[in-house]
Amino acid sequence: MEEAALPINYSYIIGLYLAVNAIPDLYLYVDGPDCATFKAEFIYGRHDLNSTLLNCSGPDRIVRPRNLDVTSIVHDRSEKIRRIIHETCALPEAGGLMYVSMPMATITATQYDSIVRDMGRKLSKPIFEVPSLSLSSDWLDGYAQAMKSLASNLDLNGDPGPARVAVIGYMMDRNEKDHTSNITQIENMLRGLSLDPVSIWLSGRPLSHLRRAGSAGVIISLPHAREAARIIASRTGAKLIETGLPFGFHGTVRWLEEIGAALGLEEQAAAYSESELARVLPGMKWIINKIFLGRRFFFGGDPHMMEPVRDFFIELGCRPLAMIATAQEKHLTPLPKSLVRDGIPCRFNLKPGEIVQVTSEAFRDGCDIIIAEDMLRNYINSPPGTCVSVPFGFTNYHRHALSDSPYLGFSGALNFIDTVSNELMRPPPDKNRSR
Repeated sequence: MEEAALPINYSYIIGLYLAVNAIPDLYLYVDGPDCATFKAEFIYGRHDLNSTLLNCSGPDRIVRPRNLDVTSIVHDRSEKIRRIIHETCALPEAGGLMYVSMPMATITATQYDSIVRDMGRKLSKPIFEVPSLSLSSDWLDGYAQAMKSLASNLDLNGDPGPARVAVIGYMMDRNEKDHTSNITQIENMLRGLSLDPVSIWLSGRPLSHLRRAGSAGVIISLPHAREAARIIASRTGAKLIETGLPFGFHGTVRWLEEIGAALGLEEQAAAYSESELARVLPGMKWIINKIFLGRRFFFGGDPHMMEPVRDFFIELGCRPLAMIATAQEKHLTPLPKSLVRDGIPCRFNLKPGEIVQVTSEAFRDGCDIIIAEDMLRNYINSPPGTCVSVPFGFTNYHRHALSDSPYLGFSGALNFIDTVSNELMRPPPDKNRSR
């Protein structure tokens, strides 16, 4: 009998909320029932302590109709929708409004575009439509679709300059210091190549910052928003460079090499990497030999992090056992050759029972390090022996960043090693102490 459970994944709407959460002056009208607000609680006050999606003393940035149900939704609600859009755009703190419908509202065929068009000049703020894809897509689609909508419709400022760079597709899943310091690392690396990072999508900054992408002569595309990056490059005529993520020492060197090769800055990229490695590598030999060498690890979370995490841990002398993505397989198709060569389970969108089965088989002889997001960690089978479990990615309810804690770039690699090695060196709990 097939297991009656949903896959461990996050909904399209939650991905859209993550994008809105990372743009502080963007509001989102969700045409749907009250549960639209509850979905924001995956982020607000739990995953992101700095989230502004909800507001107990003022208007929420997630806006919805009140008491919408199966009876009221079938009536003409055009005037109510107009009023909500008008009132939201009139808020002084609102720089723009995005709108989407949940399936319950989508099937009524409400003409949102017509409503917005009829309001015309009465709207003082830009409006962005996001397609309703909740029934077929997941959180990574929602995040990417939000940026695609912005890339297609946002006014882009300025004439592109050859040394100005916009980075499109950073996964800003919260506004805490792990992500803000990642942004700092990315910007510092680009400045190390004599480039000017004028706009990072997304980075916890307002729409005015995103508009500066129009002045970039170079668009660096990261995995979470490939289409948005292509759209911006086609609109502005900027040079498009598609890269991976600067995760780990070799991964960061490779990222700089890719950018340097595309822009004729190979020597600057090599010199910057050499200087940074000389700064961060002292002491690594002892840590690798003493703490990491020969360890077995498991990763669970964002599929775009599967290969970067695999490469970094192999760089540290570790061996992968299995990987599970909390997303649909389409986001990493075809599977990277390095993951195929490993011959380990790389699974996607699994149900709880399937997660237990995969991890039970992979951990038969033990596992030393589990790197995974929180919901997945709830269903991982506990391996025999000693194992450390480090929360990482979305969702992460048990580890927050109140001070700079990057995981990208050279400093991020060092900080990530620091985090994992401290867990590995932590003494096991004394079972006799409580007696």
